[in-house]
Amino acid sequence: MTRGTVRLFCMLSGLFAIGVLGCATAPVPDAAADRTAIAAVRDAFAAATRAGDVDAILDQYVDDPVVMVPGRPAIEGQGPLREYEQAHNEAFAHPALEYESVELVLAGDWAFDRGVERLTEAPMDGSAPVDLVGKYLTVYRRGSDGGWKIAREIFNSSEDGVGGGSPFLLAQPCMTP
Repeated sequence: MTRGTVRLFCMLSGLFAIGVLGCATAPVPDAAADRTAIAAVRDAFAAATRAGDVDAILDQYVDDPVVMVPGRPAIEGQGPLREYEQAHNEAFAHPALEYESVELVLAGDWAFDRGVERLTEAPMDGSAPVDLVGKYLTVYRRGSDGGWKIAREIFNSSEDGVGGGSPFLLAQPCMTP
């Protein structure tokens, strides 16, 4: 073997070893851990909503969320979402809110969760609370830190009528029948 051939062989062997080791150390997705992490975000969102903690609610979202609530244009971005959540929490308490996930699909750095929500809206003016049942579809995105956050969300009532009987949604200008 010539000196050039030996050098080429060593270089190719080194590149091959780097390639094999690089593939061998690539993280393997852990579906169970992802499902647990997404459930934790869902639970943290529900707890923050029950507490009326707008900052904690917004912490569950990516920086550029899109939230589609019944009867109004999509809410795009953290600023408009903060305004919506503040108005909602100034008008209503949510002593009860729970989610029942019926389908959770993982797709790389994205996931979607479909299910049923049950909540109570209690008007701050002392009016009678309203119990609501609805459907939701939430899209989660994995961040560069590996954590999951809400990226897109849509929900609506499972009940008949405009706004599904939600006093807050009925009070919105675009929800007036």
